[in-house]
Amino acid sequence: MDFTQLSNKLKSIDILKMMDKAVLANKEEILDANTSQLSKGKLSNENDIRPKYSTKEYAQFKIALGSKAPFQTPNLLVTGEFYGGFYMKVDNDGYEVGSNVGHADSLQTQYGSEIFGLTNKSKSDLKPQIKETLVKIIKDGLLR
Repeated sequence: MDFTQLSNKLKSIDILKMMDKAVLANKEEILDANTSQLSKGKLSNENDIRPKYSTKEYAQFKIALGSKAPFQTPNLLVTGEFYGGFYMKVDNDGYEVGSNVGHADSLQTQYGSEIFGLTNKSKSDLKPQIKETLVKIIKDGLLR
C-alpha cells in the first residue's frame, strides 16, 4: 500500500462508528461491571442504593444469600433474573444499559435510573481494554 492509498483509507475512517464497535465488542465486560457495582450496593453515580432495607431481618436474610452490599443496602439481587436480563444498545448518542425483565421499570422507578450505567471507577478500569479494542479495529480497517 502506498502513501496515497493509506491517506485515502485514513480519510474514510469513521472514528465514531469504530468507537461504537469497540464498546460493543466489550459489551459483556461492561454489563458485568454494572451488575458487579449493583451487587456491592453501588449506583452509577457512586452513591449507595437507597432506600435501605426497612428491616434488619431482611438485611440479614440478604447477607445469608451472599450479599456484598453494606448492611441494609439493597443489591437488587434475589433470583438473578434482573441481572440476567441486562442488555446494552450502542448508537450515535453512546451506549445504554437496561434490563429486559418485567420488573426492571419498577426497580428503576424505585431506585433511580442510576441503577444502569458505570461508575467512574468502572469506566476507568474498562478504558484500557476498550482502547486496545479500538486500536485493533482501526488497524484492521487500515490494513484491509
